[in-house]
Amino acid sequence: MRAIGYYRLSAYWLPFEDPPAAGQTRSKRFSGGTTWGDVIELYAFDRRLRLLVLEAIERFEVAVRSSWSNSLTLAHGSHAYLDYRQFRDALTHAKTVSQIASSLGQSKEVFIAHYRRKYVSPSLPPLWSACEIMSLGQLSILYAETADNSVKDAVARELNLPTKEVLESVLAVAALTRNICAHHNRLWNRRFVKRPQRVNRLSSVMTFEPAPRGHEVLNLIYNTLVVLIEALRPQGGLEAWHRDLLALVSSVSLDKQDGMGFPRGWQAMPFWAPL
Repeated sequence: MRAIGYYRLSAYWLPFEDPPAAGQTRSKRFSGGTTWGDVIELYAFDRRLRLLVLEAIERFEVAVRSSWSNSLTLAHGSHAYLDYRQFRDALTHAKTVSQIASSLGQSKEVFIAHYRRKYVSPSLPPLWSACEIMSLGQLSILYAETADNSVKDAVARELNLPTKEVLESVLAVAALTRNICAHHNRLWNRRFVKRPQRVNRLSSVMTFEPAPRGHEVLNLIYNTLVVLIEALRPQGGLEAWHRDLLALVSSVSLDKQDGMGFPRGWQAMPFWAPL
């Protein structure tokens, strides 16, 4: 308890509490048979899940950075990201570039220092350098705001996703998920405020439960995992990660799998066959 903290750990014993009575939000009573080990085991599971998800998001982020910077610079020049005309909303562009400029000004990276020494104008480096300093959130914004749809379409195709709208949605969810993982927050049964758009060819794999009137849509981690795998699969080298994910999810009870959004019988789907 001292090493983890009461407040952080309390999120992991909620699934082990009895259902609340009418008018209560929590019963604050553990179900019969619950042990302290059950809570710690769930905490450790979530930690391993976060590490695996972070690894997938890292690979996805690097691929998007490379594809978007290549596509935009080939179409519109090395410093196209500084040109507000290449983006849909000038104010959003100005705010984001200002944030990037601040990060570049503080950067100690060798390639940024080299640019400062060698060039006076433009004051900021070309996109392929600046892109390495951007946060995933900034990358998500600039991709979404890119005015040239042919650039966005090219990036989506390279990421094995059907449309730019799907990639926009995945980037937004990935940025949110990465922040959750980086701050060591609970991930396994988190209800996200955003979700990836439906991919038609994955309609038998993704889950989109209709929301009852007045109730929150359960946007769980499962669909994000599905789309990340689909985007990363053509790159290769995903076999060990995929095997570790399957083993980890299969190691927990069905109710915990339900909590992540995994449908019953998911292991039998061809999509989830070992790579």
